[in-house]
Parts: sequence; structure tokens; C-alpha cells
Amino acid sequence: MRRKIFFILVAALWLCCSAALSFAAPFTNNGNGTVTDNQTGLVWQQSEPGYMTWGPALSYCNGLSLGGRTDWRLPNIKELESLTDDTRYNPAIDINYFPNAHASYYWSSTTYAYYPNLAWDVDFFDGHVDYGSKGDSYYVRCVRGGQSGSFGNLVTYYYNSILNRAPEPGGAEGWTSEIERIDLLGIDIKEGFIALGKLFLNSGEYLNMNTTDDAYVIDLYETFLGRTPSQSEADYWAGELSGGLTRNLLLNYFIFSQEFRQYMTGIFGDTTVRPEHNLVNDLYRGFLSRLPDDAGFNYLLGEMQTAQCSGNAQAIRDLTSQMALNFLNSQEYADRNTSNSEYIEDLYNGILRRGAELASYQAWLGALNGGAYTRAEMLQLFVNSAEFQARVQQVIDAGCSP
Repeated sequence: MRRKIFFILVAALWLCCSAALSFAAPFTNNGNGTVTDNQTGLVWQQSEPGYMTWGPALSYCNGLSLGGRTDWRLPNIKELESLTDDTRYNPAIDINYFPNAHASYYWSSTTYAYYPNLAWDVDFFDGHVDYGSKGDSYYVRCVRGGQSGSFGNLVTYYYNSILNRAPEPGGAEGWTSEIERIDLLGIDIKEGFIALGKLFLNSGEYLNMNTTDDAYVIDLYETFLGRTPSQSEADYWAGELSGGLTRNLLLNYFIFSQEFRQYMTGIFGDTTVRPEHNLVNDLYRGFLSRLPDDAGFNYLLGEMQTAQCSGNAQAIRDLTSQMALNFLNSQEYADRNTSNSEYIEDLYNGILRRGAELASYQAWLGALNGGAYTRAEMLQLFVNSAEFQARVQQVIDAGCSP
């Protein structure tokens, strides 16, 4: 009898705790006019300034000072949609945390790609996404951060920004663990988010969305820079893509940009690592399209540091070339089955650590397709370039690793 009572009590306790976990608060009222979404990490303005057209809405949020922070902005459409509650309508938002919300249209910062005079919005009567003229007046609710210095929150943001969905069970946790791992290896944590973004943008799930060039450019800005591009920025990069620049080469411009570094520094602080660490990791990212394993990275880093301590630039170039060739001749690289175009992407990514000008990319591709160089010969040209020599000098100037 006592055993039966014991099991009943255990079952009741389990149901109680399960219910408590299931109904964990979706938001936190920060008590300073802001509300944190506990799933996405986004911090929202609790009240709102009223109706305004799209341009003034952007300016209002950019100039907002609230909760001791000044890094407010108008949310992009994916962020704004994440605030809707499918179990509610009129308004379709949790009024326990947003008591003054209106069952009406709210602006996002995302321009409608096909008609730049329009922008996306969300109707909080029922939560549906729509678009309207930028000259119309809608309500505004500003947002900031979304990351709060947490790896997991930014990982979740990448899921929402690129794949337009929440992480699968264990997905965010797995990527968070992987970023923590490379941080312990001495690899810049930005590399973890670069790997995540590149994987998502080249995934079958993303490719099946049949994203237009204009929408792809917007995805890059929103994911890696945390903002919506101006119309001239969007038009320029879409024009480069339509002219023949590959999406991965355009991606390189964003992940190696000063603005991306500043954006990430604003979230996590200065995460800069020594240049020889970057050099070895670049080869993994550029040629194997992945983050390094612990043993492989530590071994190659040791080899690079030996060359670094010699102060011999040629030794560093030769070692880089040999490491890259080893990767190129590996079964892992063969399994990637890269085209000549993709190989040039790899060279810019792994050796020069930047995007490519359209004309330069087309010239290299023509030379490779025409048989002017083998892949190994072209690799050597990149390694011997004055631009790569500047990277080698940075490694030498850093001195022997303490």
C-alpha cells in the first residue's frame, strides 16, 4: 500500500513539474519599459510611439534611448512575426506583457524586394504578414539585440533569420556546444557563426525556398549585420549577383567585413585571436567547409607556430601551401565534388579571406576552365600573392605564441 502511495506521489510530482516546465513564461517584463522574448532573446519596446510612415519609423527606432540602451532598431519581418501569438487574436499578441498593443498593422524594416516603395508589415489583429506602401502610417514597436551575449540566442536568431523557423530539438544546443568547443581551441567564436550561416545558406532547406537575389542580399544583411540594407546597397549587390558573382563569394564580403566584426563585438566583446590561429582555421573553412576537429587543429597549429617562430616568411608560405594541398588531395575534399567556380570560392575564402571582385573572379574562372593553370598551380599563385604575403607578415609580427 505504501509503495502504491509512493508511486502516486511521484507521478503527481512529475506531472506538476512537467506542467511547470511546459508553461514557462514566454516573456520577461524587465520593469524598465522593455520585454525580453525568452525564446529568441530579442528585447522589445513594451509601449509604442503611435502611427508613422516607414522612413520616420526607421529613424525613430535608431534614435531611441530606452532601458539604458541606445542600440534600438526597427525589427525585420522575421523578428516582428516572431512576436505574434497564434493562440490569440484582436490582438494576436500576449497582452499580459504588451498591454497597450493594437490589433492593427506594425512596420518591419524589411523592404519588399520586388517593389522597393513597399515594405513588409504584420497585422496584429490575426498575426498575418502583409506589405504596404512606405508612405502609409502604421504602428511601430522597436527591438534590440536578440543575442544578449549568449551563443544560444544568436544561434536561434540564425535559424529564424535564414531558415525562417525555430531550431529543431537539440539543434541550437548542438551548435552552441560546437561554438563553445572552438572557443576553447583558441578559434574566434565568429567562425562558429560563419560556419552556421554558410551551412544554412547552402542547405537544401534554404535552396528549396528559391530565394531571389534581392531576398538573398536582405538575408545576408539581416543575419550577419543585424540590419536591413538601404535600397542602393541591395541594388548594388543584387546587380553583382545577376552579373555572375556567386552567392558564396558575396557571402565572403559579409563575413569578412569590418561591419560584421563590429556587430559581433557589440554582442560578445572583442573575440580577436592570434593571426596564426586564423590562418590554420581558414584552411579548414575554405577547403573543407567545416570547423576544425580538436586533434587536427592542434597539430597544424603547432606546425604553423614552429614556422612562425622562425620568422621566415617563405617557411610560412610553404607550410600553408602544403597544408592546403593536403586538404585538396584528401577524400573529404573529393567528396565535396567542387566545380571550378567553387574552387575559386575556396581560394578566396581559405587563402585571401575575403570576397572577390566580379571581374577578378571571372578572369580566374576563365583561366581555370581554359586550362591555363591546374588547381594546384592556381593555389600557388594565391599563396605567392602580395596580398597573402601581408597575412604572413601579420603572423610573423605577432611573434612566438607565449
